[in-house]
Amino acid sequence: MEESKGDSVPSLCVPKSRKIVEMMEKSPHFINFILTILYFLCNGTTGYAQEGESYCSRYTFEMIPGDSIRLIPEDDGSTFTGQISKRVDLNFDGLDDFIINFGICGNWGDCVYGIYVQQANQKYTCVFRPEYWYSGKWDLLEKECIRVDGTRWMKLRLYSRTDYGGGPPGIVPTSFLQFDDSSYQNIELQSLTNWPNNADKTETFGVQKEYTHRGKTYQVGRMLLKDFQYGPLTLRVIEKDTITDIIAPIDEYPDLEMSRAELIHLHGRPFFFVIDRYRVYLVDLQNEKISARIQPGLGVEYGDDAISGTVNGFQFFDEDTYLLGIAVSYGVFCFNISDLDHPKELPRYTGHYGDRGQSYFFLEQNADDSYNGMVSRSDTLKKSDYVSGFYTATKKATYLFRDARLMPPSGTYINPVNDGTPKPFVLLYEKGINGKKIPWVVDLKKGILIKGEAGQRFIDKQR
Repeated sequence: MEESKGDSVPSLCVPKSRKIVEMMEKSPHFINFILTILYFLCNGTTGYAQEGESYCSRYTFEMIPGDSIRLIPEDDGSTFTGQISKRVDLNFDGLDDFIINFGICGNWGDCVYGIYVQQANQKYTCVFRPEYWYSGKWDLLEKECIRVDGTRWMKLRLYSRTDYGGGPPGIVPTSFLQFDDSSYQNIELQSLTNWPNNADKTETFGVQKEYTHRGKTYQVGRMLLKDFQYGPLTLRVIEKDTITDIIAPIDEYPDLEMSRAELIHLHGRPFFFVIDRYRVYLVDLQNEKISARIQPGLGVEYGDDAISGTVNGFQFFDEDTYLLGIAVSYGVFCFNISDLDHPKELPRYTGHYGDRGQSYFFLEQNADDSYNGMVSRSDTLKKSDYVSGFYTATKKATYLFRDARLMPPSGTYINPVNDGTPKPFVLLYEKGINGKKIPWVVDLKKGILIKGEAGQRFIDKQR
């Protein structure tokens, strides 16, 4: 690793190098680059937000003797130079990528680095905007990657000196660079220097569940980050000496409170079933994929936050196409989970406000505009020991009809949790011959389907 160039910038906010001044006079693009760096220095900003296109875009590279490189931006043709710190294939596409030190350094050995990835047309795209990190020690983790849209990207480990500010002397890992969908982001870690047994660890990955299958070890958990915050739900795949992380979809709710994870089998394959207060996730180990969040009543406010969010009573049925469950202050819910990228909650109907063990009816529209209807209810013999009125199991789900040609209920759908006076039945109409409508009634008290004349008599009694 190259040595720190701590003498190159006598003042953190006023660079005096004659070479830099000459480059600024020749290159407006370089002026913008330097001003941006100075902005972060003088304003004390340490975040690593998405890079600005004006100083982190696409370039043509020209090699200069002595492991230097000239960067020529596509937009205005102005150039600036840097020193090659590492030539490496970061995303395993067979092309050389570059980690570049621009020689702009502070008093503590921290220098400005940028990361550039080669494209098929031999242009280079900036994937980490030029920013400071400690140059005395940093590691390229060639055996630790993150997978994004099927592509593996190496991680980098960054360090900081601790021989200033009153801390014990030394160099400790403080963050790592991890690729997201467009660039490398700096992920700050929780300091472990006060825990001697963990002080030498790069990161703390809290493993919630582990499973070994066909030569691979699968772990599901989260990273412990700065200020004792946790990172997103992550599937870690360990094969021989290689570690690959797969992060939950970007729509993940930030306040994941993982309560437990179970190993289950769906479609004959192993899955981790991750359960937290408000939602669940299915982690397909064979395909190494995490589902989108499965959260009942998304966008619906319900319950007292002190107790709401507990989910339980899970049941998979119809060849693992559907997931049934119960949420506190919400009641029984049902999702079609055939597409893990887009799990879909089915509209539900019930005859009471709140879950009293009554039937819940779920209506699903198929791709061909036919309908499925199914019912289930809470098992009132299985109650929570901690939350009043919360059941922890569901009765077996049963179909009332499948692939039926129906007219759905008229009017605007209202989720039962928002309906203080729900009707005790659901009225549907079968599409008969010559436009004839045949009434189908779902009796929500008994959880049964009544058709034809019997259905009409039922409706008449309700008037």
